[in-house]
Amino acid sequence: LQRQSQRQAAELEELEVERSRVARERDVLSKTLAEERARFFEELEKQRLKVAGLHHDRQELRKGMERVEMECKGSVESMSTERERHAEEVSRLSKRIAVVEKERNELLQQREGKVSQDQEDLQKEVANVQTECAEPR
Repeated sequence: LQRQSQRQAAELEELEVERSRVARERDVLSKTLAEERARFFEELEKQRLKVAGLHHDRQELRKGMERVEMECKGSVESMSTERERHAEEVSRLSKRIAVVEKERNELLQQREGKVSQDQEDLQKEVANVQTECAEPR
């Protein structure tokens, strides 16, 4: 039981580390997504100003804006999908941690019950020995 409990504790620690790693990745992806969006809107604004000032380049700039929008939209969609995947992974790991903790607690309760029973058995045996020793021969 002790080895199993230790093994489960180690597994629980590994799951916690993995959950932390996934959470850090999710945070990094969220930050990257925000930066990409900011760059996208800055680029979009620059493109709009050029279009307003340069009539002869209007068609070229429109193509450039569409390309930038598609690239950013693809990046945003990709990052959103990745964030969802990480959230699912965190949820799965959290559920697994709960199961492992429950199993660990059950094992600890079983071990405590066994120790209590062993103590009672020893007390009975001590009482029997004391009774035998107290009896005249």
